[in-house]
Amino acid sequence: MAAHVRLMFEMPVKGDGGLQDSGLCVSFEARLHAGETYSPTRGLGKTYRPIYQVGTWHDALQRKTRAKGQSVFRYKLALDNAQKQRLLRGCLADAFADQSAAWYNTATRSCYTATLQQLNAVLEPSRKIPAWTLDPRLNPLMLDARHAPSVLLEHRILASAEGIATTPDKTRFPDRQPPPGPLRQVMGALGRIPGLRAGLGVTGAVVGLSLVPWPLGRVVGALVGHQLGRAIASEMVLEANLTREPSESHFPPGFQEQLPAPGAPGAPDAPGEVAGQKPPSQESPLR
Repeated sequence: MAAHVRLMFEMPVKGDGGLQDSGLCVSFEARLHAGETYSPTRGLGKTYRPIYQVGTWHDALQRKTRAKGQSVFRYKLALDNAQKQRLLRGCLADAFADQSAAWYNTATRSCYTATLQQLNAVLEPSRKIPAWTLDPRLNPLMLDARHAPSVLLEHRILASAEGIATTPDKTRFPDRQPPPGPLRQVMGALGRIPGLRAGLGVTGAVVGLSLVPWPLGRVVGALVGHQLGRAIASEMVLEANLTREPSESHFPPGFQEQLPAPGAPGAPDAPGEVAGQKPPSQESPLR
């Protein structure tokens, strides 16, 4: 897995001692014991029990941008108030349910698939993600959570293609502040072309149709090619509409909470220190 997906609910959150926050995050993860590390390969078997982590938005942001040096990507979901309430209740019900007999699975019950299933539970039928597309054996895009925004965009679950990337802390991770590479710059430029998704969808269908000689295979090839073409186009559209912001903008001036050096014993990114944490390259809270 190269990324992690969690749901963020924008709301006032108040804690002990007058502490306040602007959001609540719910995350489905593999439960790790002290000293245990996450392995996507081992996660394909009955190795990890599942666990839900519930915390504030700034907790999640600080862990990723200040402790792990990773970017956090946010996309707003197209849900009405009733759907948001049902989604939050469903997430909290799952979080407090007994998970002792359940298993985490990298392919079929990961942070990615669990989040999409939670969304399916509150979506109207016309926007539900078909069950077969959640199966990585039929849809390889389910194996990599980096594709979550493009999948949601394709099914009209995102409010728009606009996203925000919060970059790692500049002081702690000065080497992780590079501008978008040439490939992403090209993707962003192409993503501004009107009708790109429809065009690449047709192109993919034609390519898929021409690669397989037998009739049924040509139909399957056309369908797969169409989906892949639109998925590639969606990635370009998302890149074209991505805004980057420094993580420092979310913390008050002079905020210098003491954190151990990255990777040091006791640091939040040290193996076994935090239950359920995987080593993703980016995080995608969907709000």
